[in-house]
Amino acid sequence: MKRTSPLKSTRKNHIEKKYINNKNDLLVNLTLYSGVKAKLNFELWLNENPNNHYLACVLKVAKKYQKLKKTKSHDSLEAKFNQFQLYVNFCKGKSLNPFSEEAYKSYVGKNGELRRLEALAISPNPYIFMYQNNEQIGLSSSSCKLHKSGIVDILKKAGVYDYSFEYNVGEFSFDKKANAVRPYSDKELSTSIRRLQYFFYSLSSQLIAIKKAPNEANNATCLMATVDKTEQGILEFEVKSRITNAPKPSTISNGSPFNRAMQAGYYLFCYFTSFNESSIYDVCHPLEQITLKKSQRTVKTITFKAWKSRASREVEGLVSDEYLTADVEKKDGVKFLNTLIELSKLYNPNEKENNQPLIYFLDNSNKVRSPGQSIGYSYLSKELGLFSDDRGNIALHLAKLYMLLHDSNTELTYLLPNDRVVGRRVSIQEKVVHKSKLNEKMVYLGYSIFRCFTDENLKNAIRPLKYKNNQEDGFFEVQFSYKDNPKHICSIKFPNELRDFVEVYEKRLNALIPVTPSKHHAKSKPIYPPYLFATSRRANTPQWEGIELTSHKYLQARGITNANYYLNLSSRRFRATTGSNYYSPTDGGYELSKHILNNTFNTLSDHYVNGNEAENKQILGQALEILTEVNKGNELPTAKELVKKKLKIDVLSYDEWKSKRLPPPNLNGIVCNGKPELDSIAKNQFNASLKFASILLNGISISCYQFDKCSHCKSAKIVNDVRFVYKTLSYIEALRERIDRMPLESEKYLAEANYLADMLEANVSGDVLNAAYEKLDSEGPSKLISDHFVDLYTGI
Repeated sequence: MKRTSPLKSTRKNHIEKKYINNKNDLLVNLTLYSGVKAKLNFELWLNENPNNHYLACVLKVAKKYQKLKKTKSHDSLEAKFNQFQLYVNFCKGKSLNPFSEEAYKSYVGKNGELRRLEALAISPNPYIFMYQNNEQIGLSSSSCKLHKSGIVDILKKAGVYDYSFEYNVGEFSFDKKANAVRPYSDKELSTSIRRLQYFFYSLSSQLIAIKKAPNEANNATCLMATVDKTEQGILEFEVKSRITNAPKPSTISNGSPFNRAMQAGYYLFCYFTSFNESSIYDVCHPLEQITLKKSQRTVKTITFKAWKSRASREVEGLVSDEYLTADVEKKDGVKFLNTLIELSKLYNPNEKENNQPLIYFLDNSNKVRSPGQSIGYSYLSKELGLFSDDRGNIALHLAKLYMLLHDSNTELTYLLPNDRVVGRRVSIQEKVVHKSKLNEKMVYLGYSIFRCFTDENLKNAIRPLKYKNNQEDGFFEVQFSYKDNPKHICSIKFPNELRDFVEVYEKRLNALIPVTPSKHHAKSKPIYPPYLFATSRRANTPQWEGIELTSHKYLQARGITNANYYLNLSSRRFRATTGSNYYSPTDGGYELSKHILNNTFNTLSDHYVNGNEAENKQILGQALEILTEVNKGNELPTAKELVKKKLKIDVLSYDEWKSKRLPPPNLNGIVCNGKPELDSIAKNQFNASLKFASILLNGISISCYQFDKCSHCKSAKIVNDVRFVYKTLSYIEALRERIDRMPLESEKYLAEANYLADMLEANVSGDVLNAAYEKLDSEGPSKLISDHFVDLYTGI
């Protein structure tokens, strides 16, 4: 039988000549998930002289969009329209019909435009300012794949796509390295969670009180919010709505106290649950609370479900207020969720309706809106003073921009124009800055450089600077004080390469606003403080509102993205951090995948447990240094010490990585799996106490909590680690203190204490044991509850 082309029938059917009777046929109005209105103009797809086939295809897609907007996601429809628009622009430049196989293969084929852009993105520069003028930045493999999918969808709607189009096209490669999500460092995580909690509880407590007030004043447009408690005192700023000249009712004000509290609540929810963004938006009231009795105490947990739309399955979460074990993470999760639930219910005008969202925004007309893309992490990071640990890498670039501005009044800007062309090009522009704006821009740069090397508050810092040289490590130290706290001294270590910048920066400000007033200074005029960051040319320059000075938009124009300077808050990075901290090689990540991240193994491997690339390189580099020392004849311990001294570090990166993956200890510093393997006497006592406390309800199994029985248990393990041994020594000290207080039980406690002490002597190395004793002497016994945790429960 003779084979015929599947397109033969379409060739015979002549397409009738189409005319556009009404241009409104080519306009589709959408309302996006965030509440923003979008207008899709299909006329942009037409060329100057579209033929009948071309015109028919565009009209067909536009009509299908009019129907689909009633049932499909408007965000998805807009995304695919924009993807096809970029494809159309490419085709116009090549004089190709975008609804033809030739155009499709020119764009997505093996030698097509997307392949070229994919190749450019294989090894991207880490910073935008490292690109040359007019250089393309490329597209990742996943972006190319998504782009292709959108084009295919539109071609199918036009009725022209055939599977033969894919002949010899091939798939885009999947770069796991580029697709991996970078986890937060310990410092980034602890600082962000601490400040998010202070900020959230500070705002939510005021908002709830206002709503519960008898007269309900509803004056919640401007509130003071606490961010942190530091040596300088309480860090706080005013949170207020940004009022435009003519705000639209549907506009979402990111700056309103309620929406700011919800933003902080969203990221804390990410941390406590490890849910994905879409799943968090779908969590609805009511959330079920379960109370368990544990040894005459109550332990509350909150369980809830959310729909994971992309995987078409439910995901579950559980948050607990359990803090029996001192190092259990997220132990204040129940307090947070109860506060979030109360805030969410009080301010939702539709609270009595079913399935109302837990996390939402309120627009200017007090209507519930989904946060969507309006979550505004960059604004929140700036307001809370959250920074990337790697920001020191951009300091030399900023210093070069400063010196250029200082020497020639010339400013460089790095832009990525949204010109609707795939593979955006970096545009570097040079312009002369007017003298009225010169000081402000120079102080912005100077502030950003100082901020690269310190987390301390820089507001109200004053000159003069005191310099301390330290030639040994390639750094010099700068010290300064504060107008509102003269006794507090801030010290910053700069690399020697920045010495010229710091001196020029101070000299210029001294000329503008002298530290010591001139002898010719009129007595009638006030003396203004010599601020280190004076943003005005006038002597009476004020300090800025809020905590931080430099905006993310200003940095973006310097070729620095938000994540290069401010901390990139995202649900994916919180999930990646959970994956990095809780991954267990013994089960291949099964428990992590199933019970914490709710992921498949492939997703877990591709996104969340591939490790931190920079950290891996650091570990490898240090290992090679150690091998070099071993080859010189040094013993391994000596080689490690030599490398640490050479690199001026206290702990090797691998040792630090390994210590973070040790299982969390019990109160007494001993590690176990929570499943008691006790001798006969202790086992009977354990089962009896469970029964007495009525814990075994609803078939729920809990971990062992009788830490005074560890000496009778086969599951208990002593870890050769200073932190763990320090806890055990603290526990032994607590047991010995009980001997005097409870004489009837003294024999039992003494035997327990002596047994644990003997176990430490037999199983822990001498240096670790000595270090743990020193820690006990200097810091005292280990605390069960942190000061920050007490702050959250007793009020700020």
